[in-house]
Parts: sequence; C-alpha cells; structure tokens
Amino acid sequence: MKDNPLEGIKAIFLDLDGTIYLGGELIEGALEFLNRCEQQGIQRFFLSNNSSRSVDAYVEKLHKFGIPCTAEDVLLSTHDLLSWLSSNNVTETYLVGTEGMRSMLEVKGISTKSKSPQYVVLGYDTEITYEKLETASILLHKGVP
Repeated sequence: MKDNPLEGIKAIFLDLDGTIYLGGELIEGALEFLNRCEQQGIQRFFLSNNSSRSVDAYVEKLHKFGIPCTAEDVLLSTHDLLSWLSSNNVTETYLVGTEGMRSMLEVKGISTKSKSPQYVVLGYDTEITYEKLETASILLHKGVP
C-alpha cells in the first residue's frame, strides 16, 4: 500500500453540493482534504450541473468557506451549453433560467430575450415565472427548438 494515496495524481474534479458542502454547511473533512491536495500540488476543479448560479456566485461561496479558487477552477453545465451554442452559431435565444445563468450567456454575446430566438434554452430556474413559461410554450408551439 502506498504511503501517500494521492501520489501521482495531478488533478481532481469535485462536485460541489453534496461533496464539498451541503446547502450552507461545509462537509466535515472537505477543507482538510482540499488543503492536503493543494499542499501536494494537485490541481482542483469544482463541478456543478446546477445552472441557477453563475461562476462568480460559486467562487464567492467557496471563498466564504475558506476555499481558495478562481473562476477557471469552476466548471458548470452552463459552460457546455455555451460551447454548444457557439459551435452551432447560435446567438439568439429565449432563456428560461436565472439571472446568474443569463449573465453568463450574455457576457458571451448570446441574447437571452430575443423576439426571434433560434432556440428556447431551459436551465434550472429558481426564479421561474408564468410569463417565462408562457413565452417559452408559445415559442415551442411555433416550432422554435
């Protein structure tokens, strides 16, 4: 058995909610593990499939827990969406999503309230309204994918 079970590991990818923290509470041992990884030069990446928050919001939350990180260390499902939209030349969307998600799309030049969207985009929306649902439903009924 190795003396150092992390020997040879160059990077780790960790889910956030339920792995590093649970809601507003840091999971016991998480900070110690992350510090140990940092001491051994292991690069850390934090993952989430929760599109309701922006990268900046996740960085801020991690900092409040005493976890140093940068925006480059946080990988979200929204990044995959942005990559797909970009590779398919999509710039006009109607978004059913939070302001955090909206800001991530708009900073990359994606319109999220287009009157003539190429796609309806659905994220985890903790700010959902009947107006958003109505507009998305009408667009989908008209054939907007």
